[in-house]
Amino acid sequence: MVPWKDGKANHGHSCIKGRFAYGWATHRERILNPMIRETITDPWREVSWEEAIAHAASEFKRIQAQYGRLSVGGITSSRCTSEEAYLVQS
Repeated sequence: MVPWKDGKANHGHSCIKGRFAYGWATHRERILNPMIRETITDPWREVSWEEAIAHAASEFKRIQAQYGRLSVGGITSSRCTSEEAYLVQS
């Protein structure tokens, strides 16, 4: 990752977490299984990967049906592989 050299907030420097944080991948409190909730006030519940993917797909379809095809987008990062970034593109 290379920071924007003219960045006013960081004066061209990466933050420590953004540049050197790799402990998150093996952190003892890392969540390893998918979790969903129906509303923001509901508690998270652990689900299977199949249920999580089906839930995400149905929510994308619901949002697009209500607000149009361009209402859903994706964000990727420098921590993603090229293959993961490819999957996010439109």
